[in-house]
Amino acid sequence: MRDNRIVTTPGVCGGKPRIPGHRITVQNIAVWHEQLHQSPRHIAEEYGLTLAEIRVALSYYYHHREEIDRQIKEDDDYIEKMMVEQRKQGPNPLMARLNRLGLTLEQAYALMDYVHEHQEEVDQAITAAGLDSWNVPSVEKWVKLGLHKKMLPPD
Repeated sequence: MRDNRIVTTPGVCGGKPRIPGHRITVQNIAVWHEQLHQSPRHIAEEYGLTLAEIRVALSYYYHHREEIDRQIKEDDDYIEKMMVEQRKQGPNPLMARLNRLGLTLEQAYALMDYVHEHQEEVDQAITAAGLDSWNVPSVEKWVKLGLHKKMLPPD
């Protein structure tokens, strides 16, 4: 079955079949629908697609099911292999540092956003606290100043 409502473009989404004008692959839609049990209507609303686009993608999937299921399995196997490799290498140094500071990655990003928005105030606080010559990464200075607590919701 050849359907011009599904395209493949080398260098876009790994050349996998996708909905034109989007980086959403038939494989994505198949996983959301078949494995995560999301309805076509939900997928369309969640990703700004039309119900017709979802139906075309699912039709393409059903006509190429063996090939796309193989791709899904290969992707899952690759992810598992990478996770095993990462476990062998030990903890990520950035995550280990954030854990020591009591921060999640999301909190660290939020802290960086906060500091960016209040840069002058933060620089003054670092200087006032004598931390400007403290030879540690900025995030640790910000935690020492308690800036991370300013971002937490009140109890």
